[in-house]
Amino acid sequence: MKHMIARLSAAAAVVTASAAPLYAQTWSWWNWFGGSSGGSTGGTTGGTTTPASVPEIDASAGLLAIAAVLAVLALVYERRRRAA
Repeated sequence: MKHMIARLSAAAAVVTASAAPLYAQTWSWWNWFGGSSGGSTGGTTGGTTTPASVPEIDASAGLLAIAAVLAVLALVYERRRRAA
C-alpha cells in the first residue's frame, strides 16, 4: 500500500509540474489533427476561425480530483483491512 501511495504521489507531482507549461502553449496537437477547427491538417486556410468556448481547467482542479481518488482508495483499504 505504501508503494502505491508513493507512486500516486509521484504521478500527482508530475501532473502538477507539467500543467503550467502545457496550458501556456498557444498551439495544440488537437488543432493540428483537425480538432474542431474546420478540418485543417496543419496548414493555414487563409481565413480566421473563432475559438470554441470551453470551461477552463486549472491544476488545482486536477489536484482535487487526484485527492478524491486517493480518499476513495484509502477508504477501500481501511474497509478491507477491518474486514480481514
